[in-house]
Amino acid sequence: MGFFDDTAGLPGLSWDGMPRGTTITGVVVPDGDGKAYVESHQTDIDTGEVLTFKDGSPRPQAVLTLATDLTGWQHVSDKFADKVKDDPDAEDVGLRKIYVRGKALPKLFKGALKAVKAKDIVAGMTVSVRFVGKKPIPDSQFKENVFEVSIALPTPASLEKMAQHADGGGSFSTSSGDDGDDDAPPF
Repeated sequence: MGFFDDTAGLPGLSWDGMPRGTTITGVVVPDGDGKAYVESHQTDIDTGEVLTFKDGSPRPQAVLTLATDLTGWQHVSDKFADKVKDDPDAEDVGLRKIYVRGKALPKLFKGALKAVKAKDIVAGMTVSVRFVGKKPIPDSQFKENVFEVSIALPTPASLEKMAQHADGGGSFSTSSGDDGDDDAPPF
């Protein structure tokens, strides 16, 4: 099994230390099941435990994999970079996970989808996320990242880029993460 055969091995995009105005652009690559994104629960980065709201319900998130032009493990967490730096099989092919969670980021994705008259994220779309800066979180000592999101519908070029990274180098679908139930997509 290769280093990237399991999408769990893919690095998440890290915004730490990025200057304002940094934009990351990539093409949505489907997971092994052909879904454009995976719905899951947020977990603690150190312990792996599921994070919950005050009422005990799990915090949802959608995870997209983007084929970017990043190389050399740019914009990945230090923790991930340390994990792969001495691995001779680790090759950075530009794939990055982006975690769509919280209150603001899903709204930005919904707005970007509405702008291109799409109802959901599909494989082959081009997603651009721009880091605008940080703003204080009310009643907290922490600050949250502020982003702008834009989406472009699939084009022949984006579908080609996606196919280069898709399961087996071309086996893909343009379906969303919807598993057939009637729940609304997270975007």
